[in-house]
Amino acid sequence: MDGEKRYDRSKIIRNNNLMKEIIGGLSNHILRSLEHLSLLLVTVLCLLLAGCFGGGAEIEDGDPNSPSFRSSCGAAIGGEYENPVPVDRGQSVSFVGAPAGNLVILRSVTGENLLVRILGLTAEPASRRESAVNFIRNFSGGGLLYFPAGCEEDVPGGGRAALGSIFNRSGQNLSEGLVRSGLVLANPNDSCSGAEVGRCLEALSQSEPITAGELPRFLWKPISDNDGGLAIHTGPFGTTVVVNGVTGVNRGPGNGYGSLARFTRPGCAFGSPQIQVFSSQGLLYTVNGQTTFTVPNSCGRYCVEGGNGSVFSCPK
Repeated sequence: MDGEKRYDRSKIIRNNNLMKEIIGGLSNHILRSLEHLSLLLVTVLCLLLAGCFGGGAEIEDGDPNSPSFRSSCGAAIGGEYENPVPVDRGQSVSFVGAPAGNLVILRSVTGENLLVRILGLTAEPASRRESAVNFIRNFSGGGLLYFPAGCEEDVPGGGRAALGSIFNRSGQNLSEGLVRSGLVLANPNDSCSGAEVGRCLEALSQSEPITAGELPRFLWKPISDNDGGLAIHTGPFGTTVVVNGVTGVNRGPGNGYGSLARFTRPGCAFGSPQIQVFSSQGLLYTVNGQTTFTVPNSCGRYCVEGGNGSVFSCPK
């Protein structure tokens, strides 16, 4: 009996050892299979993203992680024209202000203020200055990259400004946006290797302006119930409304509209109002195809509904 028990125990031990070998072999096989599968997945992802090979460095639509930005007109950096524009040659800056549509104040990461005249642009018409400044402010929300051209010039009113190009973190070129929106004029004879940029911008200015499309809803309320000033409701969220060069304060959504702009003066004080509505991306909305529109009587209440471009009286 004892012999049989010893035999059974030794048999069990051999079976256990065999099971361990089988399980160990299966485990190693599974691990090797997983390694191969992982390698295959990484390879496929690299091919799709072009991140493991030399291609795919340039971008068209603005990838902030890309080593270069490609735009319609590029930039002149250190006296040389570049397109695509190498991101690592840009300086990280933030927007402080804009004395004019082609002149901006930027702040470096060290806290230094820089006065920059945007390469390829000349002074905007006075009637568009406020609109151009609003465009720049909206454009700059996510941070900027400044590419110095390597030159300086005197500016009206005193002081000197550096020349350069400005992109946002999405790879969009500020000068192109201003020109395409019809807010600032191109300078095809700019200095500091900026003539090529200026000629390209001039060609862009002759193309169809890029807009935010027809304004879907609008309400001109000459006297608000709140403070007696002009109130303008617009359908989209985050709009900026400019009337005769005066920018309303956006108070957010209300009364079924996405945005409410308040002004300190009543509607009657604006005479024949010249109205512009900017999207949250800085593009102008159109009303009946026009980026600047008016209402027949600034003392009355007027609406736009359905994006059809018709401005009509809508008494309360």
